[in-house]
Amino acid sequence: MPVDFSGPSERALDYAVRFADQFGAKLLLLHVVEPLAGPELATVLPLLLDHDKVVADCKARLELLVKQKAIAPRKIERTLVREGRSYHEIAAAARSLKVDMIILSTHGYTGIKRAVLGSTTERVVRHAPCTVLVVRENERESAK
Repeated sequence: MPVDFSGPSERALDYAVRFADQFGAKLLLLHVVEPLAGPELATVLPLLLDHDKVVADCKARLELLVKQKAIAPRKIERTLVREGRSYHEIAAAARSLKVDMIILSTHGYTGIKRAVLGSTTERVVRHAPCTVLVVRENERESAK
């Protein structure tokens, strides 16, 4: 379950928890740290270059999210932080860890925003080695 700490991502996590409950599955939470654009950014954002600190902070945020959502620790297989292009790392993690399903959100960008920002979700769907469930940003709540 890719997590980018956005509202849509948290809604997708809610779906994933319900799926895990229903099917007796465990969750793998993954956050991907995208690489910096170039060396000129290093002077502006020196703290982001401390890779170990960034990874540790993201891991702590994942663990905090699990606590905030009151997800039982036994339901979590593991939490991971990887570095690289999000869609590539999500698909690679799913492949290497033999994941059965990826549940992720889409921010619903259209037009110029989509052209500029791209669609990680679309790329994950194309490259994933397993089923992908996409939770739309404005998805109505499912019956509980």
